[in-house]
Amino acid sequence: MSKNQRAALASASLLRDVDLAYRFSCSRSFVWKLHSQGKLPAPIRLGRTCRWRVADLDAWEAAGCPSRDSAAYQLAMGKGGSREH
Repeated sequence: MSKNQRAALASASLLRDVDLAYRFSCSRSFVWKLHSQGKLPAPIRLGRTCRWRVADLDAWEAAGCPSRDSAAYQLAMGKGGSREH
C-alpha cells in the first residue's frame, strides 16, 4: 500500500466494502460474509448503500475484533450498543 493510498483511507470517515476488503486484505465477498455472520461492526445505510465508520472499525480492532453480539463489542461501541441506522 502506498503512502497516498494509506492517507486516503485514513482521511475517509466512511468506508465502502471495497475499502474494507483493501484494509483487511481480503475480498469484497469475504467482507459481506463477515458482516452477515455478525463479525464486523454494523454499517450505516445510506439509501441502498452501506458504509462503515472508520471510528467504529478502529474501536472494533482495538477491542480485539469481537462479534456484534458479544459484550466486548457493546463496550467498544459505547453505551448505545449497535450503531446501525
